[in-house]
Amino acid sequence: MSDIQDQFKANFVGIVIADPKLKPIGSSRHLLELFIVTSANVKKDEKGNPFGAHMWGTAGDANDEAQIMYGKINKLDKIRILGDLLVEEWEDRESGKRRRDIKLKIGSIEILRSANAMQGQLPQASPGAEGEPVAEDDIPF
Repeated sequence: MSDIQDQFKANFVGIVIADPKLKPIGSSRHLLELFIVTSANVKKDEKGNPFGAHMWGTAGDANDEAQIMYGKINKLDKIRILGDLLVEEWEDRESGKRRRDIKLKIGSIEILRSANAMQGQLPQASPGAEGEPVAEDDIPF
């Protein structure tokens, strides 16, 4: 059993470094899990600060933000997370040692830059030489 020791408001901007996961918890809840890396004051050869973040949701709720964001967020998206940093402590069952972990509980998410949108920004092809229309047979679909 864990004890929540402290709770702090958090505002993180980072890059999603793994595909989001939506895990069912029982029959009526689910948990959105994200892993992000923040890059404040990171030099070119450094990796940044990785964080795990989670958001609870309710199954079957059409307005459930966890479900909605799971369908929108992709690996390499740049996002802003507003939420709470939770410092938890517990006793490890196997070793008996006291453990401590920091978790980011998501209150809201904003997608600042979509990796998919960036891939879709390809240069537009010109119609033909000197503005001539392209023949229907030249269109690949």
